[in-house]
Amino acid sequence: MSVETASRPRRPLRFVSWIWSGWGPRLRRFGRWTGFHEKSLLDYIQIIVLPFFLILGGQLVSQAVNASARAQALEDAQEQRLQEYLNQMASLALDRELLGTEISQAQATVIREVARAQTLTALAGMDGPRKRFVVTFLYELGLINGNDPLIRMNTSDLTEADLVGAELFASNLSGARLATADLENARLTSALLNDAELSNANLRHALLVDTRLNGADLRLANLIGIDASNASMFSADLRGAKLTEANLSRANLRSVDLRGADLSNTDLTGADLTGALIGADSTLDSYTKLDDVTWAGTTCPDGTVANDEGCEAHLIPIETPVDTTENAAGAGG
Repeated sequence: MSVETASRPRRPLRFVSWIWSGWGPRLRRFGRWTGFHEKSLLDYIQIIVLPFFLILGGQLVSQAVNASARAQALEDAQEQRLQEYLNQMASLALDRELLGTEISQAQATVIREVARAQTLTALAGMDGPRKRFVVTFLYELGLINGNDPLIRMNTSDLTEADLVGAELFASNLSGARLATADLENARLTSALLNDAELSNANLRHALLVDTRLNGADLRLANLIGIDASNASMFSADLRGAKLTEANLSRANLRSVDLRGADLSNTDLTGADLTGALIGADSTLDSYTKLDDVTWAGTTCPDGTVANDEGCEAHLIPIETPVDTTENAAGAGG
């Protein structure tokens, strides 16, 4: 090892020694003057580190309190919105103006449009349980029932609505936005849900007998175990939907898109699948599952009646355009 290499480590030490020789006595005098020279490492931690953690903890507590206050303010605002809406609707109903029994048709139409506007506005700012309250409130008053409801719910914001087990027989929710809504075990017999948006909705074990879902968006919906016998889903979008163990007997499934759907153990007895798309969906990277399907009397996509082997040999090419010009009468109403 050379003398030059051996001497290199000493240069920093000489520099530090030179600095300490000049500032060391001053730092010692400052320590005696402030009392720091008698402090231990724990004392320094308490003096320097502890206040930092106290400040940080205070900030975290403040943020938590503010978040809780904001959540409570939002809860209060939604509750106030609901109460104001219910008061307005109750007033219209009690005065019988909304029912139009003692006023002209023109006046009744205006009042119903006002009620509809109030409903759409109120729903847009509510959470799932409160949306349920509004829907059941309107249903019990008979305002959203039948082919010509007093309040039309098309375009209404019912996303994420909590409608588990709801009794909505013959209700009219056509055109409503029900994406990601929870309708498990809901009773929707003879309901109208034409053109409704139900993508990613949960309808597990829902009762949909005689229900109209023509043109509905049911992509990726959970339809496991539904009873949709004699229902009409003409031209509905069922891509990626879960239909395992569903009862679709005598259902109108003309021109439906079932690409990537799971129909395992589904009952298609007497169902009409004319023009239906069955096969792969490139967006979902999956193929329609038809394991253990009941095909008795089913009309296959190519128009033939299913034999003992089912409809798997009677599909139409995916590239073939689907005829969606069928009128409302042919679509099942």
